[in-house]
Amino acid sequence: MSNTADTINKRAIEYNDSVNCQFIDVCRPLFDNFMITQFFYIKIFNDNNTRLYVCSEKKWMESYIQNNFQDDLPHMQTYLPENLNYSLWAGFKKDTVYNAVYDLNIWNGFNIYEKEGTSTVTYAFATTPLNEEMINFYINNLNVLREFIFYFKRKAANIIDTSDPSKLIVSKNKNPTFNIDSRFVKNFSLKSNLQTFSFKGKLLNITFSNRETACLYQLTTGKTSKEIGKLLGISPRTVESYINNVKEKTGYRNKSELIKMFNDNFLEYAG
Repeated sequence: MSNTADTINKRAIEYNDSVNCQFIDVCRPLFDNFMITQFFYIKIFNDNNTRLYVCSEKKWMESYIQNNFQDDLPHMQTYLPENLNYSLWAGFKKDTVYNAVYDLNIWNGFNIYEKEGTSTVTYAFATTPLNEEMINFYINNLNVLREFIFYFKRKAANIIDTSDPSKLIVSKNKNPTFNIDSRFVKNFSLKSNLQTFSFKGKLLNITFSNRETACLYQLTTGKTSKEIGKLLGISPRTVESYINNVKEKTGYRNKSELIKMFNDNFLEYAG
């Protein structure tokens, strides 16, 4: 790596250190309610050689940069498998990067991938090497993990903003392009015990249940009651009941008003 890239990547370590307390605070619902102990956010820009990497473990970030793991192409092929939305860390201990994270007592991880324009975002959840039962938790609670991702993107918006290039890690290789099979992308469903949603502005003092917000959010994406019901595992009539609850609480009566209300006033999870 050139001296210039080395200097830039040291800044990325400094950035991760500077936001670490805030990052962990955002992850607190995840850490306090489940046996997950580590969380990683990695946004890889597929059209150049940069990425944003923020995580809860400072020592791992230092190791990642110091060992130039961003330039490890064999790992990239393992880490971002073609046409998959999820991957388990189990079975990859021989991979150089996964082996290094294991040495820091971080293991039994699970990756969820999303496409954002020309970028690939990874949300990685992990725990300790001894906590092998978490594998079953991930598989059986994808809805909980996706709910957290939805929460995280709102709560950590300033942390994961990429407008400042000094936050980014630079590799000597152009990032490869990976595809995510949209047939297997699952919309979040809200049924865990994370906090309820809150709004700002005119709706500051109104609280909506998880289900009410889930139905409202899906409504803003253009889905019908039947489609929302199928996604959330409830009947179309139940969906309509939740939407009617929102209408009663807000005083808005038609779909266009509800969508505008959501987009203008949605803030984050309360608490």
